[in-house]
Amino acid sequence: AQYLGGDNDDYDAMKHRTSTVVNGSNQNYLNMLSLSRKDMTDQSNYEEVAKLIHIDNFIAYMLANYYVGNTDWAHQNWYATYNRVKTDGKWYYHSWDPEHCLESTNHDSTGRDDSGGPTEVFHNLIANPEFRLRFADTVRKHFFNGGVLTPEETAKTYLKLADPIEYVVRIESARWGDNARRTPYTRLDWVKTRDQLLGKASGSSYDNYFPRRTEIVLNQFIRRKWYPSTDAPDFSQHGGQVSSNYQLTIDSNSNGTIYYTVDGSDPRVPASAAVVTDHVLVPEVTSKRALMPTDNSNQNSWFLSNFDDSSWPSGTKGSGYDSANGRYQSIIDSSLNFGDQASSSKVETIYMRIKFDVSDPSIYDTLSLKVRYDDGFVAYINGTEVARDRAGGSPGTHLAFDAQASSSHTDSQAENFKSFLISQHIDLLKEGPNVLAIQGLNVSAGSSDFLIDAALDATEGIGGGNGGLAETAKAYEQPIVLTEPETMIRARVFSGNEWSALNEATFLTDTVPASSENLVISKVHYRPAPATEEEIQAGHKNRNDFEYIELMNIGEKNINLSGVVFDKGVDFKFDNGNSKIIEIGQRALLVENSEAFILRYGDGLPLLGEFESNSNLSNGGERMLLLDSQGSVIRDFEYDDDSPWPESADGDGYALILRNPQSNPDHKLPENWEASSSIGGDPGEAGSSLRFEDWQVTNFSKSELNNSSVSGPTGNPDNDTLTNLEEFLSGSDPKLFNSSDTLLNIQIEESNNAERQQTAIIKIRMNSDARRSINWKILMSEDGANWSDASSKIEYFKTDELENQILILNYRIKENVPNERLLFKVETSL
Repeated sequence: AQYLGGDNDDYDAMKHRTSTVVNGSNQNYLNMLSLSRKDMTDQSNYEEVAKLIHIDNFIAYMLANYYVGNTDWAHQNWYATYNRVKTDGKWYYHSWDPEHCLESTNHDSTGRDDSGGPTEVFHNLIANPEFRLRFADTVRKHFFNGGVLTPEETAKTYLKLADPIEYVVRIESARWGDNARRTPYTRLDWVKTRDQLLGKASGSSYDNYFPRRTEIVLNQFIRRKWYPSTDAPDFSQHGGQVSSNYQLTIDSNSNGTIYYTVDGSDPRVPASAAVVTDHVLVPEVTSKRALMPTDNSNQNSWFLSNFDDSSWPSGTKGSGYDSANGRYQSIIDSSLNFGDQASSSKVETIYMRIKFDVSDPSIYDTLSLKVRYDDGFVAYINGTEVARDRAGGSPGTHLAFDAQASSSHTDSQAENFKSFLISQHIDLLKEGPNVLAIQGLNVSAGSSDFLIDAALDATEGIGGGNGGLAETAKAYEQPIVLTEPETMIRARVFSGNEWSALNEATFLTDTVPASSENLVISKVHYRPAPATEEEIQAGHKNRNDFEYIELMNIGEKNINLSGVVFDKGVDFKFDNGNSKIIEIGQRALLVENSEAFILRYGDGLPLLGEFESNSNLSNGGERMLLLDSQGSVIRDFEYDDDSPWPESADGDGYALILRNPQSNPDHKLPENWEASSSIGGDPGEAGSSLRFEDWQVTNFSKSELNNSSVSGPTGNPDNDTLTNLEEFLSGSDPKLFNSSDTLLNIQIEESNNAERQQTAIIKIRMNSDARRSINWKILMSEDGANWSDASSKIEYFKTDELENQILILNYRIKENVPNERLLFKVETSL
C-alpha cells in the first residue's frame, strides 16, 4: 500500500504458492492464472489477462531475475499483490529473499516454469506475439545504449552498494565469517569475490559476471525466440544534446526496411489495428517465356526490360525438366520443359522472363519475390538484380549461360515457393509494363531434374498478423533533420514478416543545462485538500496522493534536464521523466500519483513524472535539494509549516507559491513564499497576479495613458510620497492624495524577554497580486546617500492579512546588529 496506494486491507497478497494467502483471498490470483493458461495466440485471451496483471512491471520483474540468474525461485520466494478495491487493480510481483543470485556467469533461468508462480505465467504469456515484442522492446531498452542492464551500468550499480561496506564487512566477518566453514571468511574473500564479478580477478564460476552477463542472457532470449532475429536499428547518436538542424542517420544490420516516427509514437501498430491489402503482381500461373541458352551471346542483355523474347517458348507454369514420374511434372509447363536439351556432360541454366503491368507503384509498402528453384537462381526486376540464392559470384555480377548453383536445394524444398522480401527494391517498379526475369541454376551436369518458377506479390500497408505500420511512421531513406527543441525518435526494422525490437532516444537541440540561474521551484504542494468521495471511490483515500512540485524555466533558453536529480525532499531522476526540457517561461510538474493528480486537476498538464522510491513531501516541512548533472546545487532550502512560513499552506489545501519567480528570489527566505489564492494552487499555471499594465488601464484615462509622466511607473499624479509603481505595489489609489500612504513604516515594539528591550519592526504594505508581477527589495543606508541590500541586517517573521488582498510584511532588525542609525526604503522595478 505504501508503494501503490490505498490501505493494506485493500489488497490480496500471495506468497510462494497459490495456496499461501498473506492477505485477502487467492480467488483473484487463481482467476488470473486460469486466464493465462488459455491459448495466448488468441489476442482476446491475452487481453483478458493483461487487464489483471501489470505487464510492464511483470516484464521488469522477470528480466531482473533472469539477469541475476536466480536459482532459488520461482518454486518459492515470490510475492504478488492485487488491489481488489480499485476498478482497474492489477497484479504486481515483488522480489523476495533473492540471495542465490550472481552465482554463475553462464546460468540460464529462462527454462524455469514453476506451476502457479511467475515463471509459469511468463511462459504462458510469451506465446502471445504482442507480449513477446513488448518483452523484446524492454530488453532492447535495458540491454543496450547505456541501459540499466548493460555491463557498465550493472557494474556501477553494484559498486554503489559495495563501496560503502568494503571495510565495514570486517564486522560482518567477525560475527558470521565462520558460520559456513571452519576457516572464517574475511574481508579479503569479499574483495576477491567482488573483483571476480567485475572481471578483475579469476577462479570462480562467476568470473566476469558484469562484463559478460548481458550478452549471455540476451543470447538465451534469442535461442528461445523471445527476442527477434531481426536486429533493431541503431542511431548515429543515441539521443542527448545535439546542434540545431542535426542530421540523424539510422542503420541496421538486417535486410529490411527501417521505419521511424518523430512524435514519440510506435512506428508499428498491433496486429488488431493493422490494415493490409494484398496485391498479386505476378501470379503463380501466368504467361511466361523461357529459354535454355547454349552460349553467352545474351549474357548481359536477356534480363533487360527492352530485350526481345518473342522467339522464346511460352507457357503459364514453371520451367525445367524431370523424369516421367518425377515430382516436378505437374508444376512444369510442357511448353517450357527442356528435358530434351539436358546433357549429361554440361551444366545448364534457364532464362525466364515474365511481363506484368503496374497501375500505381507508389501505393505499395512491401514487395515479395516467390521462387521455386532446383537448385539456385538470380532474379531481376526491369534489369536490376533484386535477389539471388545458391548462386556464385557477388550480387550484381552476371552469370554465364552454363553457371552452376553453389549448393543443392532439395526436391522437397524446391517444389514449394520460397519467399524473399525485396521491399528495398520497390522503387524499381514503374507505372505501366514491367519485367521480372530470373535465371535458374542447376548444381551439376547430368542432374536428373531442374526447376525454376517465380511469382511476385506486394502489399499496401505492412505487418498483417505480426503488426502493421502506423500512420505516423515513415520509411527511412535519408538523414533526419532535427529542428524541434525536443524530439523522441522511435524506430523499428521490418524484415520478411518480422518486426525488430524498438529503439528509441530523445534528442535536445539548442538547450542549456539546468542551473540556479534558470530553474526555480515555483510551487510546493505538500498538504493537499482531503480526497473527495469520487477520489476515494477511485482508490485515492490519502491526501498525499495529490502532492506536487512545480518547476519553472526563468531563463532565456530552453532548459536541458538531463542528469538533474531531486536528492532531498523527494526522489526523482529527471532522466526518467516524460520530457527532458522545460521551454522558456514554461512550467513542469512532478507528482506523487499521476492518476490521482489527473483525476483532481485534469489531463493535459505538463507532467514530468512521479516521485520515485516511494517518496513524498513532509507535512511538517523538510529540506529540498535539487542537483544538476554535475552534482552542483540548483536549489537547497527548507520549507516549514509554521510562521514565518505561510501557515495556510498546511492542511487547508493551498499550495506554497514562490513569489515573483522570474526575479529568481532566494528560496531560503520565507518572505519569498506565500500561500496560493486558490485551493490546489493552479498547478502548471502562473496563478492569479495583477500586471502593472492592467492596473494602469483601470486607473487612468486614455489621454492619461498616452502621457507617461502622469501614468508611467515614475509618475505621481496625486503628489504624495509614492510613485505609480509604488502605489501599484501597496494597493493604494494613484489619484487620491493621502499623506499617510506609505509603502514602508517602522514601529518600535517591546520584546517579550525579561529585559523588555525595544526593537524596530519594519512593516511593508503590499497588494498580494501585485507583488508577484514586479521586482522589489528592501534597501538600507546609514547616511541617506549610499544604499545597499538590507537582507543581512533584517529578518522576516510574519505576514498580516488585511482586507482586499492587502498584506503587511513584518521584518525585525537582527539581534546581532549593533545600535546604529539606519534608514530603510523599498526599491521597485518592472
